[in-house]
Amino acid sequence: MGLTTSPIQLMRTTAEILTDRARQGERYCMQLLDNDQMMHHIRETGYEFAIMDLIGGPACYFTIPYSLGIPYATMSLDLTSAHLFRVPRISSFPNIFSLSNQPTFLQRLEAFIVGRTDFLQDNRNYMEKYVTNRPHLDMLEIFRRQSLWLLLEDSSVNYPLPHMPNTIAVGDIMSRAQERPLSDELKEFISRSINGVILVSLGRFYDLLPPAISQRLCEAFTEAVKRFGVSIIWKLNAEGLRVLSK
Repeated sequence: MGLTTSPIQLMRTTAEILTDRARQGERYCMQLLDNDQMMHHIRETGYEFAIMDLIGGPACYFTIPYSLGIPYATMSLDLTSAHLFRVPRISSFPNIFSLSNQPTFLQRLEAFIVGRTDFLQDNRNYMEKYVTNRPHLDMLEIFRRQSLWLLLEDSSVNYPLPHMPNTIAVGDIMSRAQERPLSDELKEFISRSINGVILVSLGRFYDLLPPAISQRLCEAFTEAVKRFGVSIIWKLNAEGLRVLSK
């Protein structure tokens, strides 16, 4: 599957990726919940707070903190869940479809449709099987009972956006505070990069992209920076390798 500019195809592809990711996450989650020894250890440890991920089987994973009776927060992108935590970010605000603070009509329309797409899953089976000590809740109520929403963004580099008291931007908090020395390989590579170096770290979201798209993305980015003579250090989570290119 190649790159597309069609909003309908984009939404269809996004839905397929999220569905596949959710099914994979649910399999891992059920393996955890069915592991009696591990779940006994989790209960006995006495955890007091949980931070959850909205992508990757939330219908299953959210039963864990709820069944433990502890408060929980979600790490999320704003566009996929803004309606859940009641942040008034309408489609005219800058969004992931726009590269400026003045989105076009088409970009606003895309944000409007995606923002109202229902990604909530049916969690009844997980509630009936794994939550025996508390009232059963649907996913919408599970989300609304959260203490905090942690947004993967940074107020210092993003365009001005509204926040609610229970939302916190944690973009830079996730970076490593402790410095580590560069390897000899990286030192030698950077010393030869006269015009500068760009570090590209796509993280686990690289795995969500179909191979055809991720390959073309890397090739297009590399070709674009060649004209400036800038070197690139790639960190591709899917391969588990660091790639150096000039």
